[in-house]
Amino acid sequence: MFLWQTNFHNYCRLHPLGELNGDLRYTDMYRWFNCMEMGPCHGWMTSNSTLRKITTKHARRLTRVLKYRVTSVTRRVG
Repeated sequence: MFLWQTNFHNYCRLHPLGELNGDLRYTDMYRWFNCMEMGPCHGWMTSNSTLRKITTKHARRLTRVLKYRVTSVTRRVG
């Protein structure tokens, strides 16, 4: 959600690659990245609020698992 909220104002702006002809906006780039499944943050850089929420929930779950694993390894080693 953070990426979408902070970059929303950029969504309608021209992307640097579109400045010459005025025909390529950030929204076009994000859609293309998502279509090609190669976007850097597909789950967050989308206009689909449901997908952003699911991505955030999954990221939080992964963070909890990582913290647990680091803590358990640290206890065994130390």
